[in-house]
Amino acid sequence: MRKILTATGPSEFVFLSLKGNKFSRAKNYHNGLLKMGYKSTWVEIDSHNKISQLLDCKKQHGEKNTTYYIVASPSHTLTLYARLVLLRKIYLDAGWPLSDGVVLSRREYGFLGVRALLVYLLDFLAFHSSSVIFLESTEQVLSVRTKFLLPQKRIVVLETGFNENRVKNKKSTRLVAKRFITFLFRGGAQQEAGLIVLTEALELLKNRKDIRFIVASKGFKVDMKDLANVTIYDEYLTDQELWKLYGQADVVLGQLSKHSRLKRTLPHKFFEAGYFKKCYLTSNIGAISEFADKGLVFGFTGGNSQSLVGAINELVDKKNTRAALGRKLGELYSQNFSQKKLTIKLVNTLVK
Repeated sequence: MRKILTATGPSEFVFLSLKGNKFSRAKNYHNGLLKMGYKSTWVEIDSHNKISQLLDCKKQHGEKNTTYYIVASPSHTLTLYARLVLLRKIYLDAGWPLSDGVVLSRREYGFLGVRALLVYLLDFLAFHSSSVIFLESTEQVLSVRTKFLLPQKRIVVLETGFNENRVKNKKSTRLVAKRFITFLFRGGAQQEAGLIVLTEALELLKNRKDIRFIVASKGFKVDMKDLANVTIYDEYLTDQELWKLYGQADVVLGQLSKHSRLKRTLPHKFFEAGYFKKCYLTSNIGAISEFADKGLVFGFTGGNSQSLVGAINELVDKKNTRAALGRKLGELYSQNFSQKKLTIKLVNTLVK
């Protein structure tokens, strides 16, 4: 079993997450630590019993100088409580500010902007209570430093990656030759997703018999009467159902808008596409544009359905391009963003 050894013994990692937060990016690193032989514990904290449960953690782990407490995204609110109760350094795997989701994505400002102010203050207190803050991209670091008045030395880029434990069988499900190229869009209906752009593109391409679209998005509504080449899954899919769709896809669609949040974020499906070695077509804006410029993903003008249609038509006609982009993105993922690579990056940051 592989362990990190210090002067006082092997290290232990304790992830603190609010109960009910099902989709924390920190699960990727927790599972990575376990796979590599490290001792890692995932603790779910009830929002009504934060103090008592944190005191229990202190009794079980708090006396060990080699224990690292990490608040998991998006449980930022636990950071201040953990700092006060545990009396230890607290590391926050933020990924991004809560205000990015509440304010920028969902536009939940509240009456006279009160909710937006409260979320900003929550972010501010969480960041300033943390010894180290992990964020998803260099662009996010620059934004957070300025917005929350933080020193550079306390912020580290740690990409979100993909929780590889979610895949039970990576074997491709495509067994027969196809007469069409399949484009997969999967994800929620946040503004940055650009579902309006997708809807317009589906209408423009409805007569293409050599293209098939799969849209897996809860709440996505479109008139299917004339869209014979579109399959919609308006429901939450299990992981294995979703990975089956990835197996059928030739191209994975990323975020399609020109939303300001895209300047700083790398979506989960970017890493999923890399893991499955799929060609990735995305709005060419912000953090993702670096990979488009390097020829690792295929970009188009975000928010422009005509540009998206042009990119789709080009990829349909260029099989070798699709294959090369999938291969290159897979290599990038393996070399930089795999579960193991990101876990090592986390450990190297915390254990000096």
